[in-house]
Amino acid sequence: MLKITMNTVIPLMEAASAGHVDIVFLLIAHGADINTQSNNTSLMYGCINGHEEVVRILLAWGADVDIPLMYECASGHEEVVRILIDFRTNIIYNKIGCTPLIKAASAEMSCLC
Repeated sequence: MLKITMNTVIPLMEAASAGHVDIVFLLIAHGADINTQSNNTSLMYGCINGHEEVVRILLAWGADVDIPLMYECASGHEEVVRILIDFRTNIIYNKIGCTPLIKAASAEMSCLC
């Protein structure tokens, strides 16, 4: 069994990061754990790199959506932010009092503010 550490990157994370839609789907269909986390999750890697179709696939298969929205509002991938919001992502304050809207405003994503 693979021991997950803070620096472990599993194949699903690599595929999501690179935007390989077919590989992401294949890995999930064969039992890859969507929500395995080291530094990030597969969804976070897909979001950070703006891979919209990868994000849609991971969400459709049940990926945890609360954390990625905060990152996306800071990184500027507007369409990915819209996808996350459409999936009813938590847009309430986090533990330190920050919201995705605050992150969007600081990243000058005016279409979302």
